[in-house]
Amino acid sequence: MSKILELRDDILQRLPDDVERKYRKTESDPYFLALALCGETGELANILKKKWRGDSGDRVAVAVIRDEIADIRVYLELLAKFYGIEGDKLDQHVAAKLSRVVKRYLTDA
Repeated sequence: MSKILELRDDILQRLPDDVERKYRKTESDPYFLALALCGETGELANILKKKWRGDSGDRVAVAVIRDEIADIRVYLELLAKFYGIEGDKLDQHVAAKLSRVVKRYLTDA
């Protein structure tokens, strides 16, 4: 299990039982996890869009952007865990995917 998910588990164990059950239930639903991931990614995109357009000025702190990225990572890791590719397995899949991408671009060049 990744360190992120270990930390999340530790935090959830400190919550009241009904709240912990609610959050644990979402971990077993890949559709919820995918939608939550999309939602968090959309929030980040919206913040960055407003900064890009100049709508938010300097009001959006880097801390807010970092929080959204952290939310995205948690949901991504939960989704990976659901499909059995957490921790080192996920790192191995990422490395293999990057290798395939490089080979594809070298072949196409």
